[in-house]
Amino acid sequence: MTGKKIQYLNRLETCLKNKRIPEAKEIVFEYQLHIDDKVYELMLNGMNADESLEYVLGQMVPPQDIADMYQQEKQRQVPSFFLAVVNILILLAGLLITVFHTNGNIPGIHYAWELLISHKWLLLISYSFLWAATGFFYGQHNGYYQKTKLYRYTLLAVLPNYIFMFFVLIGFKYGWKMQWFAFLLDSFAFFLACITLTAAYYPIVQLGHRLGVLQGI
Repeated sequence: MTGKKIQYLNRLETCLKNKRIPEAKEIVFEYQLHIDDKVYELMLNGMNADESLEYVLGQMVPPQDIADMYQQEKQRQVPSFFLAVVNILILLAGLLITVFHTNGNIPGIHYAWELLISHKWLLLISYSFLWAATGFFYGQHNGYYQKTKLYRYTLLAVLPNYIFMFFVLIGFKYGWKMQWFAFLLDSFAFFLACITLTAAYYPIVQLGHRLGVLQGI
């Protein structure tokens, strides 16, 4: 029965290469992991290995159809600069509210600031979820194709977060006038969570993409 799995994967790789899909081997590897995971789940439910593999292979999409799908995805673009622009706009919005709250007297700004501060944990978790969802839905919809481009553009999008956090940490370390971000020091747990999640945004997208690929197969 293992021979049938190898035959299926070899056929898939051939079809992908015929379509000139550049990440054919990586796509085949993802499908191999998917098959193994599904077989393992069935075996946990009492089905033997041969029956499980036969059932899973019977449920798999034909290799040629998979290759056709990836061929169609070659015409689509990764949401690259759009992701970067949206992230920069979010950061700018938060920075402007902080600046005007500290130095200005614009109606509504102080209320917006207090609203953000009172829901800071919710905002932090939601923002982190946004990064995970970006990777997940892209992986679910596009599979493994253009993964390299997605990761590269994600790194470009998250770079402002890294620069911003580095600036804040250096400012605190050397005693710069950091009244804009003094709220970070009000809660050490929140401050630590900000540092940890900022560092994790890129791998969060990678994990989300991986789960999305498996979900979409």
